[in-house]
Amino acid sequence: MALRRQGWAAGWAVLCGVLAGAGGCDWFEDPTPEQVRVLVTGEGGKPAALVMSQAFNAGVSEAGNTQVELFAADTIVRMLPFDTIIRLEGGAQVGGAKRFFFEARRDEEDLSSVGVKIYLDAALRFDVGGPLATQVYRWAYVFNQLFTGTVEVI
Repeated sequence: MALRRQGWAAGWAVLCGVLAGAGGCDWFEDPTPEQVRVLVTGEGGKPAALVMSQAFNAGVSEAGNTQVELFAADTIVRMLPFDTIIRLEGGAQVGGAKRFFFEARRDEEDLSSVGVKIYLDAALRFDVGGPLATQVYRWAYVFNQLFTGTVEVI
């Protein structure tokens, strides 16, 4: 009987040690990102039109394109380079998930190239750049949803 109690106590000790050690790991940390950093580079002193939103729905169409429906957005014209950090908020109007939509486009004809980098916390998630003749760079993120590389606003 004493051996059985010792085995039970040893099992609990091992289990408690594993759980205590797991507390130091990433097992119990919230994986949702807290912030997004947007870095837009290009010809210094030239304007670019930027659209940012956390109030939208998104899904993938039958054609395989990500479609975004914006409910509200901030549209700004900023001189390049542009660098900002935005705290991600979950909202009841969009299901509570943290999300972010971004678009960069030319504001004037003489802006020939733009580079866009977007980080979720410290992880680089979007990195494009080059000539911006008629192209628009768009990126959409919703926690725990997969999207395609082609993003359309409907």
